[in-house]
Amino acid sequence: MKIKCPICNNELIKIDGSYKCSSNHCFDISRGGYVNLLTGSKSSDQTGDNPIMSRARHDFLSKGYYSHFASGIAEAALPYAENKSEFCFIDAGCSDGYYTDEIMKTIPCSAQAVGVDLAKSAVKLASRRNSEIVFCVASVFALPVFDSSADAVFSIFTPIAAAENRRVLRPDGVLIVCSPGKRHLWQLKSAVYDTPYDNPESPHVPDGFCPVESGKISKKIDIATTQDIKNLFLMTPYAYKTSKTDAEKLDRLDGLTTETEFIVSIYKKQ
Repeated sequence: MKIKCPICNNELIKIDGSYKCSSNHCFDISRGGYVNLLTGSKSSDQTGDNPIMSRARHDFLSKGYYSHFASGIAEAALPYAENKSEFCFIDAGCSDGYYTDEIMKTIPCSAQAVGVDLAKSAVKLASRRNSEIVFCVASVFALPVFDSSADAVFSIFTPIAAAENRRVLRPDGVLIVCSPGKRHLWQLKSAVYDTPYDNPESPHVPDGFCPVESGKISKKIDIATTQDIKNLFLMTPYAYKTSKTDAEKLDRLDGLTTETEFIVSIYKKQ
């Protein structure tokens, strides 16, 4: 899948260690293999997940705790890859690339993928997972791909940029949105809060899309160590909404069994 210059919108061509366009704009490829397409005064060091959150997510996911969820996301995409010689998709908010890589490995036909995230620390980790995927530091609201170039856009626990997703999707393309279910991580929250609360579960249909199907992926997971529990906590929004006293309750746990519940919703553009 071709990527475009964020300055002039011309195609970026990979030449040696850089991406260059016909207007001579140049974006160096990092030693890790990703490209930073943020321009001007935008700083990827101050946007998206911070390095602590990125590392916690990477370490937790790499141990396979969410493998059932990753497999479910990839399987949801399979019907839309059928009868295609090539399947092009975008992971909009790819974080450390865990899910991007799983989707890439599951698609039966040839696949091309672009992973996009604002957090440089996360994209740096993502680029180490799969060298066949183009990972970019960029915004989900300004995807560095051309109009009608993607068969699918995945939005996994990230803001939904509906207008931008419509722009990049082909006429028969799909938007696959993943969000937490009502009881997701209930036991983790119970360990931290005196009065845990359900997650809101009211699917919002993105503007310009119509729903195709929706389903849940649920499983109890056994988290083996205190550090893994803390990594799970750090990769959630709870870490930044919880008092130090409550967060320190996790230090007393040497294991935890908790529910996981994910909602996977598929939409087509109208």
